[in-house]
Amino acid sequence: MALPRSIEDSNKQMRTAAIDRLRAEHGVTLSKKKRGAEGIAEAIRSLESGIQSDDAMMLIRAWVALKPSAVVPARALATSDRPYAMSAAMRLAAQRAAFQPPLISMSSKVLYAPEYV
Repeated sequence: MALPRSIEDSNKQMRTAAIDRLRAEHGVTLSKKKRGAEGIAEAIRSLESGIQSDDAMMLIRAWVALKPSAVVPARALATSDRPYAMSAAMRLAAQRAAFQPPLISMSSKVLYAPEYV
């Protein structure tokens, strides 16, 4: 998929991805009339009641970004009755980090304009 050149291209790619995902994962096929943003959002709302938005494209973007295959339960940690004790190297690193000055932003609002250089 090519990088979008405009908002319209980006929206079209999101709608296409949503249509493909609806078809592949849920078996929902949309007619030509329902392939607009409102029709896709309506189909998503019927499947996922947890995602709600008045803006159709916002709903589509949120749903396309949601990847259920990426959601996996965390690995169970090996439990023991011993309290956690840091190694000497970790204690030294924690001690050094405690005395570091707070980070401050070094950016400015000056814009680079190549015609003035």
